[in-house]
Amino acid sequence: QVKSVRLSADRYYEARFVELLVEGVRQALPTDGKALAELSGGLDSSSIVGAARAGDARQLETISFVYPRYPEADERAWIRLVVEKNGFPAHELDAGEQLPFSELPAEFYGEPNLALAYHSVMRRYERFVGDLGAEVVLSGNGGDHVMIGDCPFPLQLADRLAALQLRHLWSELKDWQQNELYRRPLQFLFRRFAFEPCVHYWRGEAVTPRFLIRPPPWVS
Repeated sequence: QVKSVRLSADRYYEARFVELLVEGVRQALPTDGKALAELSGGLDSSSIVGAARAGDARQLETISFVYPRYPEADERAWIRLVVEKNGFPAHELDAGEQLPFSELPAEFYGEPNLALAYHSVMRRYERFVGDLGAEVVLSGNGGDHVMIGDCPFPLQLADRLAALQLRHLWSELKDWQQNELYRRPLQFLFRRFAFEPCVHYWRGEAVTPRFLIRPPPWVS
């Protein structure tokens, strides 16, 4: 069981999180040899690159998929901001040179997945990593799971209630109501995403809303 962390203010949680992130990235880097960090310019990959710089990483380089032919998918503006900020050598692969399904894998796949569509791009990527001699590749994949970024519900409201930060809770409830698609009543949002998660937490249960963890009706 993971031990609970109790600190006196939000800023201390933020500082502790940064310490753990920097230490985690430091532990993932090889003591000798080259490492690569995938960099899209988004929150997860940019945080990893910034943590590597804060941890005084030496032999780190970044690799990014770019799409010069498709401006709506091209993230070079954000990627280059991070590169300029942290100063690591940077590499870019033009992922738009190979269209989806331009090359099919020879190996067997048990079910359809995105790897089938972008097989040719991933082959280029794997060759590049091998030619560069990288021993470790850091990735932001999974960052949303750690930070609940892939949860479309404001479970952070329960933190405000548990800390009795009622003014902040009221303000954030109203913000969420005004910006969500369905404009559900404040009472509903309070009960579903503040009160009920707190009760589950105090009982030692999962705080995830029960309707998210129930199996679909077709699972027997």
